[in-house]
This record gives sequence, C-alpha cells and structure tokens, in this order.
Amino acid sequence: MVRSVTSLPHKAYRFGLLAFALLLGSSDLAAQEPQWEAILGDNDVTISWDRMTPVRQSDDVLRVWIRTFYVRVQHLSGRDSLTFKQVIARYDFDCVKKVSRIIQRHWYAPDGALARSSDQVSDWTELVPAGYEAKTLFLVCEKQPPASIAAPAPSRTARAAPSLPTKQPATGHSGFHAAVGAGYGSASATCDGCGTGRDNSLALMLRFGGAVLPNVVLSGEFTGWGKQVNGDTESLGWSSVVAQVYPDPSGGFFVKIGAGVSTGQLVAYIPTFGSVQANRTSLGLQAGAGFDIAVSPGFAVTPFFDFLYGAPSSVTVNGTNTGFNMGTNLLHLGMAASWR
Repeated sequence: MVRSVTSLPHKAYRFGLLAFALLLGSSDLAAQEPQWEAILGDNDVTISWDRMTPVRQSDDVLRVWIRTFYVRVQHLSGRDSLTFKQVIARYDFDCVKKVSRIIQRHWYAPDGALARSSDQVSDWTELVPAGYEAKTLFLVCEKQPPASIAAPAPSRTARAAPSLPTKQPATGHSGFHAAVGAGYGSASATCDGCGTGRDNSLALMLRFGGAVLPNVVLSGEFTGWGKQVNGDTESLGWSSVVAQVYPDPSGGFFVKIGAGVSTGQLVAYIPTFGSVQANRTSLGLQAGAGFDIAVSPGFAVTPFFDFLYGAPSSVTVNGTNTGFNMGTNLLHLGMAASWR
C-alpha cells in the first residue's frame, strides 16, 4: 500500500514514523528518539543507522532503520513526481546470506515534510557488492553480529573451560593415483658371451593405483623399451606391482620398489633361417625414486629414476626352448605427469 501526502507540518516527522510502526505492530522507533549514527558518506550522500531500534528477527536476520540524506536534492520520476532530501527506510538484513528486503520507506521533501510513505514489503534481493546498500549491510552487521557467527564475551569471573583436543585435518595421500611418463632408457642383456654393451632408446611408463596409507601408494605399473638395430627389433617390458613410499606424507619425495614379470623379445631376419623370433619371460624386479612437484591440488610433474631387472631365464626361438639363459636390465630416467 502506498499513500501520498502533499503537505504535513514539520513535527509530523516523528508522528509519521510512529504511525507506520504501529501499523506494522512494532513501536521500536517511536518508543524513543532515534539515535542516528553515520556509517557511510561522501560528497553526495550520508547514510546513518538508528542505534536504538535494531530488532533481531532470527539468528541471522536483523531489522534496522536506515536514513539516507542527500547533499543534492533528488528527483524521483514515475507515476508521481517527487522531490526529496532524505529517505528513511526499514530494512531486514540477512548478515549470512548477504541479502536484504525493504519493510517500510518514507520520503521527505527539502523542507522536512513527509512527502510519501510505503509499507509494501519487497522481495529478498542479493546485494550488489559495490553498492551503498551492501556496504551498509556489512557495517551494520559488524556492529550487530548475527548469533550464528557472534560468540558471547567470556565472563571475567568465569573459569575458562579446558580446551578439548581437536581432530587435525588429514594430510598425505588418499584415493586414486595415476601417472604416465617417458624418458631415456639404457638397456643391457646378461648372458654368457653377451658382452657389456648397452643400447639406448626411448622408454615409456604407465601406472595406475591408489593410496593404502597416507604415505604409501600401491599401483600396477608397466614399463616398455624398444629399439631397431640393423633391421632387427628389440623390445623389453616389465609388468609389476609397485609400492611408492613417501617418508613425509605431505612431501613430494618417494622411493619405489616392485616385483612382477619381465619379458624380452628379438625379431630378426637371418638369411639361412628366415624370420626368427626369440622370447624370454622371467621374474622382474625394480627399484627407484622420484619427486612430485605440485602444479595444482590434484596434479604434479614427477622427475624419476628407475632400475628394472629381469632374472635370467631360458630363451625360446620360434617356440623352441634353446636352453640358453639370458637376463636383462634397464636404467630409466624420465619425467611423468601424475594425478592424485
């Protein structure tokens, strides 16, 4: 409901506020003289709140009178033109959700007369952070903190209650982990007459698993290495279960050990015999170390070094066991992308 009043004596200021307070079933503004305290202002406007009439509607909602005084006379366009100097409005402020609504408004003409009043309750609206209304809310809430975030001051005579132990937030590793990496691989074979030479090529690593303790991650890991030499194709592989152990659960450094299966293959063409495929399979072991360099909470880049060993085992050529034993090893220095 909106009522328009064209002229009232200057003394109607207090009477008008009292009448509207009674209409709403509240007399907190009329019960005593307002005590306006300025909380915002610049060259154009001064905003004050009445320290005598705040009413808490709930733990978080505060109802308070706000006065906006304009240095320059304002003009409101609409169905009825209105020139005013100040506006006194009653707000509900939710100090937690940062929303507000208007309960009542009174516009006052430059001569102090009440020019218009409204008791139409507005909808709850989110405050524009840079606006006067939002700034006013934040300042009023500081002066009258909501019950949900305000704690009563301890009594000077009350004995302080003993502090209870609090559960510290968990640190370390948890949940799913994965990594994919590549780098320099140096491979060698061990057997009677194999010599001590090494072949160098690209090596790849793929690992999936999860944390079993804050400082232990258990995973399945595959490492592969391959090279072509004079038309022959050499390849080595390790499929292992590995454990990464972090001495400091919240740190990046880890050591790694693992065991599984080691395989090796050579595909060659021998003029006398034609195509020849030699294979070997044995126990595979590995050890290594690395360091997770965090890029984001769930992602890291990880430089690492691994030594992988394949125990000596019999070599088969085109499916026939030769009785010739051979072992392998691989030095792998690389960089991985790690997720956790």
